[in-house]
Amino acid sequence: MEMVLEEALRLECLNIVSDLVKQSAQLETTMAKLYSSWKRVGNLSERLFVDTGASTPHLRHLLGCLDKLSSNVIEISLNDLNNQTIRLQILSDGD
Repeated sequence: MEMVLEEALRLECLNIVSDLVKQSAQLETTMAKLYSSWKRVGNLSERLFVDTGASTPHLRHLLGCLDKLSSNVIEISLNDLNNQTIRLQILSDGD
């Protein structure tokens, strides 16, 4: 890392390198948080499904709506105006 910083200083791009490293660390932390939240949503959804039975249509509807956040492919809409959607596929070492 020291050599990277020296080279960035020499090329006058230290700010860019610094921002890149900072953003990369932030992305890594966010991914770890996303994974643990995703696992928790999946576990809670499964638990609710098992515990409530088939005679709970409103809870089943909720689980259906949240399925796009608890399946292996997470899907969210960024903007309703221009239909921008992000899909993330989560693969763990066991998959």
